[in-house]
Amino acid sequence: MKLFIYILIFLSFFYISFSQNKIIKKETQTSFILNKDGKLIPDGNVIEKHYNKSGKIIFESNNTFWSEVNKQVNYIKKYYYTNDVVLDSTLVFEGDKLLLKVENETDSSGLEIGAVEILPNGKKSFKAKYYYNEKKQKIKEQLFSPDGVLFTLKEYFYDPKGNLVEERGYDRGTPKYRFLLKYDKKKYLIEKKQFDGKNNLIKLIKYKNDKSGLPLEHKETNYSGKEKIVKVVKYNYEFY
Repeated sequence: MKLFIYILIFLSFFYISFSQNKIIKKETQTSFILNKDGKLIPDGNVIEKHYNKSGKIIFESNNTFWSEVNKQVNYIKKYYYTNDVVLDSTLVFEGDKLLLKVENETDSSGLEIGAVEILPNGKKSFKAKYYYNEKKQKIKEQLFSPDGVLFTLKEYFYDPKGNLVEERGYDRGTPKYRFLLKYDKKKYLIEKKQFDGKNNLIKLIKYKNDKSGLPLEHKETNYSGKEKIVKVVKYNYEFY
């Protein structure tokens, strides 16, 4: 149950790999912890993404420490499209083990309007529905349990320039998190704040971008534990 919620969140608003006239082929995010001496030490967390020539993600490997199961895991996602543009489905693996398939539902224009989880035994499980405004900006996601009960809700808010500036998440009606996003004059994301369900700041992320808006690195400051933890993530790209 928790796994699918994590995956569905991870599928939302995934990065489109265009940078002016360049198209990203591969993106690697390498994570470092800032120790007490101010030195960056690799923490073993690496995310790797591959994109097609239409700028859509086709493969993702997330090698990370998963606290809920207390072990190092490598989640792999493979994305499949119609005409390299419209997302049809996603396969999710832990290593070589298939965990689930997510099938997407689209309208006649190719806009994603929902998704359903299919377990390895073929049984359908959680189902999501997406809602949009007149500008085709996603404004709401609903996740339903297998018996049709509303499980989680996500809401999205935009500024007049079309930037996503806030995201709110609810678990069975209870507020669980809130994101606030900030942009520069070129509409490049420069800051993201994460709050818990009680509106306490638990994480601050600041981005450094290149002249075309691609992230070069971001600095995460985590306030949720007993001690403040600072992490730096560095980005590396390969282009077509």
